[in-house]
Amino acid sequence: MILLALSASHCDVALATIERLSAAASNVRALGADGPGLGLGSGGGSGFGFGNGAGFGNGAPAVREVVTLATCNRFEVYAVVDAGAAKDATRELIEAIANATGLSFDSVLSLLVARHGQDAARHLFAVAAGLESMIVGEREIVGQVACALSEARAEGSAGHVLGRLFQTAIRVSREVEAATSLASHGRSIVATGLDMVGGALENWGAARVLLVGTGKFAGACLSALRARGCTNVQVYSPSGRARDFALPRGAAPADDVQRALRHADVVIASSGRGNVLDARTLAPVFAGGEHPVALLDLALARDIDPDVRYLPGVTFVDLAAIKAAAPQISTEPVARAHAVVARGVERWQAWMSEQSISDEVRAIVDQASREIDAACRATAGERQARAVRAEMRRELHRRLQRVRHAHAAGRVAR
Repeated sequence: MILLALSASHCDVALATIERLSAAASNVRALGADGPGLGLGSGGGSGFGFGNGAGFGNGAPAVREVVTLATCNRFEVYAVVDAGAAKDATRELIEAIANATGLSFDSVLSLLVARHGQDAARHLFAVAAGLESMIVGEREIVGQVACALSEARAEGSAGHVLGRLFQTAIRVSREVEAATSLASHGRSIVATGLDMVGGALENWGAARVLLVGTGKFAGACLSALRARGCTNVQVYSPSGRARDFALPRGAAPADDVQRALRHADVVIASSGRGNVLDARTLAPVFAGGEHPVALLDLALARDIDPDVRYLPGVTFVDLAAIKAAAPQISTEPVARAHAVVARGVERWQAWMSEQSISDEVRAIVDQASREIDAACRATAGERQARAVRAEMRRELHRRLQRVRHAHAAGRVAR
């Protein structure tokens, strides 16, 4: 068995695309729930290519376990797959995503970064520790990692290996928090953005907010607004989903975006569809400068035309401003965090090696038992059978010792 990770994040994929990929999470987990048992192995492997030789001729699913991590700004798949069918397993996963999203196989392949073995484990541990977040050190992600594992377990797609992997990731995140100062800097993107636009407000309880978008980021925004006491929230969706999103969450759908803009104190955009509120839409509303308004654009593919910042009475904050406003973190705590992650990877690899030894020993003992039984049946009498059995058991012992020494030597070499 090997560990495989496929990931798309805010670093190079638009939020709307990540949201679209996330819709495939249940389809992908179904592969693990249908897998042929819970295999254990040491990890490893190489990159994946898809030539004419890839196929499904082995007659059995190549994916053993799956956990999906879908957040506002990342979609990741972690899978335990058969080492001899890694190419087929990757194809199965990508086809499941393509089928659920309507994207082509090649499009999904181009969006995902593949990692395997220790690199996959190292990436998850760094993600859980907040080292791969837009604001380094943010702590929301570790809770999302824990929820991903719980969801996969509930659906039967996470087994022994991924359970241990994700539990180790959560433990490493806590160790990073204890060993560094990153957690004191790592507020979420949403919280930082709300702080930046909230300075001009008397209080959030009286603020009128227009939320543009209905994806996971919008859900995080609404939760953060509620935590600040904001109850007057309207939701506008360029895709027409405002009513379905808003009403169950105690917000109001905005059918007329121009009217909602005129009455808003704060506009938060996170649809990621690009250019939802352009200059033509915004200029007639804000050109007079009679009503001060704060615009917060949280989308990678800008929802709000940045030229709106030049309109009178407008405060404009985007992701670049949020990142610039985040506390500057020296390289020293980040380096210490990566050292903690590296130790976590070593522990994980040692555990995987132990599982590999157990599997190899079990296979050797099973094979030796069959050979001993066959040899004893072929002997002339009980006395000779006992002698054969004793000699073959001594040989079995020598074989097991060689296996243990080989694995020990491998650990020393690593």
